[in-house]
Amino acid sequence: MSDNDLKLQIALRGDMTREYVDLHALGIALINIQAIFDRSYCFYTGHKRITANDRENFKIVAYNVKRGSIIFDAGLTAFTLQQSLAITQTIDPKLIFKATVAGFKFLHKYFSQTNKNNVPTVNITNSPGAVFNYNSDNNTITVSNDTMHISQAMRPALRRVATVFGQQAGELSINSQEYPKEDIVLNNEDAHLFKSNKVISNVPIILNGIVRSFSVENLTGHFEVSSSPAIPAGKYAFVIKDANDYNIDWIIESLKGNSIQVTAYIEYDVTPTIQSNITKLYLSAATLVERLRKEGV
Repeated sequence: MSDNDLKLQIALRGDMTREYVDLHALGIALINIQAIFDRSYCFYTGHKRITANDRENFKIVAYNVKRGSIIFDAGLTAFTLQQSLAITQTIDPKLIFKATVAGFKFLHKYFSQTNKNNVPTVNITNSPGAVFNYNSDNNTITVSNDTMHISQAMRPALRRVATVFGQQAGELSINSQEYPKEDIVLNNEDAHLFKSNKVISNVPIILNGIVRSFSVENLTGHFEVSSSPAIPAGKYAFVIKDANDYNIDWIIESLKGNSIQVTAYIEYDVTPTIQSNITKLYLSAATLVERLRKEGV
């Protein structure tokens, strides 16, 4: 390793690597691991894309492949340290690593909280460099402009890495001994958060409202939510959560203008500027148990 390298360990572990390795999936993972770090490099150099000359100077290099899982020691290499025209600091592997980790942690925290119907407030600070802080007391994330820009640029590469994870248990980790508290960890349990711009909550809520339209063919329609502490009142597109549930008497009853109680899972569209808009509700009739729980019985 050269003096300009930052030592890394990159590992793919779990059932997905135990008996055999899907080379296509491995190729996708490795190419896009580099692409994730490229976004930080491009931000600090002011380049829109990685050129051939950039690649000569900036790359991840594997040095020691270990048996068992796919684990290898690596170096985040910047052979030519340079003063960036876009910032007032020298670009080096440590800067790139910390900025990339901060961008990933920001996205992971925002998506995972949204997945729980607990959409965080995001504050942007003028602090230089990579900044990510999460305050669980008020569900607030604070990031720097650098972290915000880099996190958005890395989303396509993270989306491609996420496709590597299927039904088998597995985990990707990227870390450095120089920064033991800074790492990127992605596994088959949370990869779904990165697979599209949409995040579907895994925590159901109880809503009251009226079905205003419904298509029996597509099992879709519009549901007008009355006053609710969970989401703003208004009309929302919906789809029946369980397509195999053909009992739609509750929908027919509500189409007559009667208010009903439903169980809903929310689909959020997370925009590039990290704002969550409700795009769809996945509905089913509220069960007696859920109604009693809501009423505190």
